Amino acid sequence: MERRAFTLIELLVVIAIIALLLGLLLPSLAGAREAGRAVVCQAHERGVVVAMAGYESENKGWLAGPNTSGSDLQQNRPYVAGSSTPCQDWDFVSPLLGDSLSLPIDQLQKFQEICMTKLRCPDNRERYGLRFSGSPLPIEGQGEFPFTLSYMTPAYFQMYPNGVSSVGGRSVESVPSGEPVALRRGYVPRADQIGERPASKAFAFEGARYWNTSINGWDYSTVTNGTGLIGTPQGNFLSRGSAFFGSGENYYRDAQHGYKPSDLLQRISLRHSEKMNAGMFDGHVETLDNVRSSDPSYYVPSQSRLLAPAQTWYYYLGPANSPLRQPNAVIP
Repeated sequence: MERRAFTLIELLVVIAIIALLLGLLLPSLAGAREAGRAVVCQAHERGVVVAMAGYESENKGWLAGPNTSGSDLQQNRPYVAGSSTPCQDWDFVSPLLGDSLSLPIDQLQKFQEICMTKLRCPDNRERYGLRFSGSPLPIEGQGEFPFTLSYMTPAYFQMYPNGVSSVGGRSVESVPSGEPVALRRGYVPRADQIGERPASKAFAFEGARYWNTSINGWDYSTVTNGTGLIGTPQGNFLSRGSAFFGSGENYYRDAQHGYKPSDLLQRISLRHSEKMNAGMFDGHVETLDNVRSSDPSYYVPSQSRLLAPAQTWYYYLGPANSPLRQPNAVIP
């Protein structure tokens, strides 16, 4: 029998068809990969908030933070080696997940492990560019800095109201003067104090701190905080929330272009197609877009007051007639 080979035109047609199919499939594959990374991120945050529920049930409702698990470091006592002991006073990860994740017992190695592997969002590609204070991490010996921490805890849930400096003879972390938020009188950092809508209050969310304008990048510290939101040096686990900006936070929206999130905000917080994940106090993880993530009520206990109007200390992209745009607005 006579055997015929493919002609050049037939080969070109086949190649063109394959190229066309690849062009149709690659965007779908890229979208599937992005969705997969977002699912991993959601699983990380779900693990954090579930562990938080277990911690507060074993500790009379108190939240892991500078006034509880990190209190010894806040009082300038030495670090105690252990998987579940915080590496900074604001380190909420180690007390919740240190044992289950088998975190290193060494303080520096633990911080690096949280940054690089154990709880890194797959879409987080931001690295620190400067060590502000403290001892170098092991990775610095290789000429590198770690990735920024992927998840923050809102600072206002963790503090006492302004003016409360001690409780039971023990110094406590309280809201500093000059902040845009005033916690309601009598607030204490317990889960039962955050308000009647735990499904709308974020215990953990995607973000990073601290932005250092001198290097146009992020710096970190390997020691404990000075005095919370305004002290020096500071840790890296806390943040006011994605609705706020200033003092090392970079959750900026462009007012001249419809409050579109900045490129940096998209990289550190709105990482998943201009959406971010937030682990809520009721245990579920919610995906928030630019508008919803700008709502300060996600990051502040109920019945607290916003002392500065929107776009002065915080963004709020909700309805123009919302009470949250007014000075002394009460957080629902």
